[in-house]
Parts: sequence; C-alpha cells; structure tokens
Amino acid sequence: MHDKISVDVLAERYGVTERAVRKLFTRREHVWRAESAGVPHGFRTARPQRFALVDAKVLEWFTQAQGPGCTRLPILLMTLKTRARLYASQLYPGRPFTASNGYFQGFLRLHQVKSIRLHGTGRSTPPVDAQQKKVEMRAKMAGMDPDLVLNMDEAALFYQLAPPRSYMLEKEARTMRGTPLQRAKARLTAVVCVNATGIFKFISVIGSASQPECFRRQAEFLPLTCYSQ
Repeated sequence: MHDKISVDVLAERYGVTERAVRKLFTRREHVWRAESAGVPHGFRTARPQRFALVDAKVLEWFTQAQGPGCTRLPILLMTLKTRARLYASQLYPGRPFTASNGYFQGFLRLHQVKSIRLHGTGRSTPPVDAQQKKVEMRAKMAGMDPDLVLNMDEAALFYQLAPPRSYMLEKEARTMRGTPLQRAKARLTAVVCVNATGIFKFISVIGSASQPECFRRQAEFLPLTCYSQ
C-alpha cells in the first residue's frame, strides 16, 4: 500500500480478509467519490439521481408528516408512491416517472427509513393539543361537584388471538405459516369508571354470551358485573 502498511496488517487491524483490502484499494477512487457525494456506505453505486427534486420533496413531506405537533398516521408505501407521482408531474412535466419499488428501496436506504410493526396508540394526540384540551375542560368544570366528575375507559381482551411471532427451527422457518387464530376477533370488553374523588368505582365486563359457561351458577359471587351484547 502507499503508506507502507502491508495487506495482512490492515486485514488483521480491521477484521477483514486480505482480498477485501486489495479490492478496496483498487476501488479507492470510486469510494472517495461516493463519500464526497454523500452516498451511504450501503450503496454500491454513486450514480446521480434522475429525480432529485422529487426525492427532496417526498422527504420534506415525510418529515413534516412525522414531525412534532402532527397527528401521526401510518404511512404506507402506496402513500409515498402517490405523493412522488404528484411531485413528479409538477416538477418534471412530460417526463415518465413510474415510482417503482426499486426507486423507493433506494429512497428508504438513503434516508434511513424503515417499515416497522405498529403497536398501541402512543402519541395519537399531539401534546400541545392535549394541554389545550385540558385547559378548556377545567374551565367547563369550574364549580362542579368533584363527586359528579366521572372518567370512563374501556379495554378489549382478544382471548383467542394468537401471538404474531413465534420461535421455530431455522430449517422450518421458510415453510412455517401462521394460524387463523392470528385474526380471531372474539373478545371481552372491560369497562372501568371512577369519579374524581375516588369514592365511586365501577368495573364491568361485556361479552357475547348472556350466561358464560365458565361462570354458570357463580355470577352472583363475581366482584364485577357481566353484560352481554
């Protein structure tokens, strides 16, 4: 090498093979150009973007949609494609733009965007809006008896729902499939109600059976009330 360091020393220092060191040295000018152009390390080419303005506009829209103060809704690949076609028709009129999967694979890698499995409803309401709603609600309840201020919430238990993930042998990973129970909708709804002073507390369960078999002749001894619908 030019700095008088042998290939075997570099390979041992960085934990790679000697072949990888030689290949990187041969392509060093290409790597330098890609680095100066801001191409991520995972990219194999440093070709200029054909629709750079579309890329910038889609990224700007995506950043604003996921920014603070906005209600975060799930963004699908189809949503990104529709937005990209709209910007392409405005910025590159008459120029064909297909918004292919390959284009968006590069877009997602370039801007470090990945698809995740959503769970829960965290941050469904922006904090700024929540604080404003609290102030308005306190103003409406001024002078009201705290015993008459009630708060109720509900939660569903999908008792037949199978978990979406599972451990399995590697040799069976490609052939293993899910079960219909992963879409089971049978559920119980728990309703909890309490007033502002904590004197009144009410808990009930809503199900589909008027007389659940598991509670037959024992319903009167339950610490809560069961309803059917």
